[in-house]
Amino acid sequence: MPANQATIDEILKKSRLLKQRFDTLKYNTAKLEKELEETNRQLQEQQEINATLGEQIKMFKLAQRLTETGAAEKGELKRKLNEMIRSVDLCIAQLSEENGA
Repeated sequence: MPANQATIDEILKKSRLLKQRFDTLKYNTAKLEKELEETNRQLQEQQEINATLGEQIKMFKLAQRLTETGAAEKGELKRKLNEMIRSVDLCIAQLSEENGA
């Protein structure tokens, strides 16, 4: 009988240790999932900022070209600039809708 009891005690000890390891891994997994969600959110924000800055750079370059060109080219440049502004406004409106929803 004592050998059986020792075996049972050893199995119980190992099962407690296994449960502790499982709980630790479960906690670490949840923590890593939260970190991943936060990182993905930050990445999305940075991508949106980069896109906005890219559009601003295009508009700045276009405005710079506008000041350097003659009257004939200014009409075309103004049209392109207005088109870009409308595009940026549309993007901002869509982002506002997504954040509000």
